Amino acid sequence: MKQDNKLEARKEFERKAFNKGASDFLLNTDSRKWDYGARSGYGSEFNDLFLNAPYAYIEEKILNDLKGKRILDYCCGTGNFSIYPAINGAFVDGIDISNLSIEVAKAKAEHWNVYDRTNFRVMDAENLLFDDNTFDMVLSYGSLSYLDLAKALHEFCRVIKPTGTVVIVDTLGHNPIMNYNRRKYVKKGVRQQYHLDHIMTKKSIKLAGQYFDKIHTRYFDLFTLFGMPFNKTSLGRFVIPILKSIDTIFLRIPLFNLLAFKFVSVLSSPKK
Repeated sequence: MKQDNKLEARKEFERKAFNKGASDFLLNTDSRKWDYGARSGYGSEFNDLFLNAPYAYIEEKILNDLKGKRILDYCCGTGNFSIYPAINGAFVDGIDISNLSIEVAKAKAEHWNVYDRTNFRVMDAENLLFDDNTFDMVLSYGSLSYLDLAKALHEFCRVIKPTGTVVIVDTLGHNPIMNYNRRKYVKKGVRQQYHLDHIMTKKSIKLAGQYFDKIHTRYFDLFTLFGMPFNKTSLGRFVIPILKSIDTIFLRIPLFNLLAFKFVSVLSSPKK
């Protein structure tokens, strides 16, 4: 019982934290105008230029030929990454523990005219209420460090079709500078210790091999992070692409990709 209570407390912390962020969108007209106007409102273009590389990579290389596909946006949050596949012909189920985030996702789907191609609902990500072999693709963007990884991978393997693909984007936990910043967020009460203890590592990626026969991983965002000061300047449009090109070269080297901020893993051939 104590273990169950601890587990539920972890989930309740995250639900409240993400509800707080979503409430600003629901209650603040200016926030909605910024969301829809200052940025594209969905997909890789929603992210800051110096952080959008992994998401742009997925849209270019993986999220193609989506017509008629059924996709699960796992821990969808406010739906930023649900809209892109829906606009491009897929039917998207989005699930999240935050009820207010789900309301925002529904509002965004209506705004972008894909309400009939999406279904957002509150759900425990570690206990999915979907039948086996339901989805052609599962998208997991930045969620796994909040969860029991083995349970998440088990659910991916269960709900994906034998010919399906799981696409993971997450942060990597080997860079000491980034880990120092993460510890500061824990001390401030913004993040849980559980989150810090479960940041993804190369060992975490290898765990996916117990559930999928094929794993392809690419690393992003090391030198690109130096573009942060230029992000909202005209110079950023020149500097940041150069830094991305440098990342493309150096992040092929194991010593450097260990220090990357983000990674993309594509899992296929589930072990049913």
